[in-house]
Amino acid sequence: MNEFIYLLFFSIFQLFLIVDPIALMPLFLSITKSNTHEERMKMARTSALVAVIILLTFALLGGFILSYFKISIDAIKIGGGLLLFSIALEMIHGKTPATKITDKEHDIAEDLEDISITPLAIPLLAGPGAITTVLLVAGNMQTGYHTAILSLAILLTGAISYAFLSMSDKITKLLGVLGTKVLVRIMGMILLFISIQYVIDGARSVLSGGIL
Repeated sequence: MNEFIYLLFFSIFQLFLIVDPIALMPLFLSITKSNTHEERMKMARTSALVAVIILLTFALLGGFILSYFKISIDAIKIGGGLLLFSIALEMIHGKTPATKITDKEHDIAEDLEDISITPLAIPLLAGPGAITTVLLVAGNMQTGYHTAILSLAILLTGAISYAFLSMSDKITKLLGVLGTKVLVRIMGMILLFISIQYVIDGARSVLSGGIL
């Protein structure tokens, strides 16, 4: 039971850091400024569901994908760690990671009537960073029991993300601009440490003959 709780919490924690619904709230409000509260709720619900489906697909088929392309878990750790490192640096500097949405995409999104699928679900919620995180976590979970834990973590992260987005106006007012930026920077620092550890673990395995 203790192992279940630890793995579940650790998986949710990593996914929450990279999905980062706290940083998405101001962006979500900005893109949907011409929509009603009910429309925002619907878009938040749809996007969270689509993101969960995408991440679950990679969680369940990740092993097959890596095997088909002959990608080792050490390569995922090093490459994924570097990607998460770059995202963490942008979070620390208070920027929206370029892997999530560019300024041009933001401008285009403002003109869309429904942003549920893109850019909200893809790539804001289920972007390269989130997919990489799922593959990294899945690579360390070799049994069906562990896969079930990861799947549950994805479902709960989706529910948490929906909760943040659906109440983004209230939460943003409560935290304020400064409070939101402080939380994002703290989350970025934690993600930075996790990403470096992934690179260290992957490099150590390679140097000891793990994939040679």
